[in-house]
Amino acid sequence: SWKEECMSVTTDNPELNALLEQATADIRTLCNRYETGIYPTAGLPWFAVPFGRDALISAILLLHVNPALARGALRYLAKHQGRLSDDATEEEPGKILHEVRQGELAGAGIVPHTPYYGSVDATPWFLIVYAQHFRWTGDVDFARRLLPAAEAAERSRRRRLVEQRRPQELHRIRRRPREQPADLGQRDVRLRQPVGIADDEPRPGVDVHFR
Repeated sequence: SWKEECMSVTTDNPELNALLEQATADIRTLCNRYETGIYPTAGLPWFAVPFGRDALISAILLLHVNPALARGALRYLAKHQGRLSDDATEEEPGKILHEVRQGELAGAGIVPHTPYYGSVDATPWFLIVYAQHFRWTGDVDFARRLLPAAEAAERSRRRRLVEQRRPQELHRIRRRPREQPADLGQRDVRLRQPVGIADDEPRPGVDVHFR
């Protein structure tokens, strides 16, 4: 069972023990199960679908509780890893998805989440969780099976850095009045106008690190 698979902590405080046990049960409530294994969702009720970044961050934070979360997330994301180039969904070879929707809007093609790949950090998070899962578990067989997906993700990450022509540098991007923000390479990075600043006033700069 889920409870038996997870790390357990017992103290001399009954209330703390009950809290830890409930927290473990709540984690399972926030997960779905696919043919690739258990998968942590982004939240209930509106985000009970596969997200890339959210699942990977949850998985790495819970490696000590149950590494099955990381295995399920890595398998699912590897299965749905980008293979083509598609401007509508922002799919690219080796890229890790941002979100998957299976409702009527997605089925009708009204929203691009089938899957949608517009994430700036899901791909590097995939590599981080892949490496950390091996460090925690020493599961060589799993690492070998997922190695092609990890290599494709690394090629995607490197390709993005080459296209941007600014790896390992600090850039100061200043948004001028009535102009769109500079292209940071992904749609989920936004420069928003601070509250109280009029359209004709200069915007403050934003420091962006690319690593």
